[in-house]
Amino acid sequence: MRRGRILNVLFLFFLIFIIPQTIADTNIMSVESNIIRGTASVSVPDTIFLGNVTRGYSIRSDKVYINNTGNVDITVTPQLENSSEEIYSNLYFSTTTTESSFRKIGNFSLNLSKPDVLGGVESDYIYIKLDLTNYNKTVPSDLISYKKNIRFIAMAR
Repeated sequence: MRRGRILNVLFLFFLIFIIPQTIADTNIMSVESNIIRGTASVSVPDTIFLGNVTRGYSIRSDKVYINNTGNVDITVTPQLENSSEEIYSNLYFSTTTTESSFRKIGNFSLNLSKPDVLGGVESDYIYIKLDLTNYNKTVPSDLISYKKNIRFIAMAR
């Protein structure tokens, strides 16, 4: 009887551990990819023309598209390249045309989500206003094609 139990235990052991290992087949697959670090990147138009304006008035742009060309969510902040610039220090930015929503250059930021696909672009638009209604300095002559640079700084969020 004892011998029968030992044989039963050995038979169960054989069924549970030995047979499945001799029947099982395994394959190994390697997984490989390029892991790209997060990059904050933005693109804007090279130039926009606001139009004609004089002291005591303001002028607003049409939609200006800002593109997130990186691979992370970003906050974009426009700043004058030359902080001592007097006329364009009166630039204002907004995501709507509502007058109360415009913020002075340096005090405006726009959040842009990362593109849906790597290498893609996520876009949004802003409005730019040059407000010379309270500009009290003298403009000595017409400034035709007056141009200054605005740097759009993209920071990862």
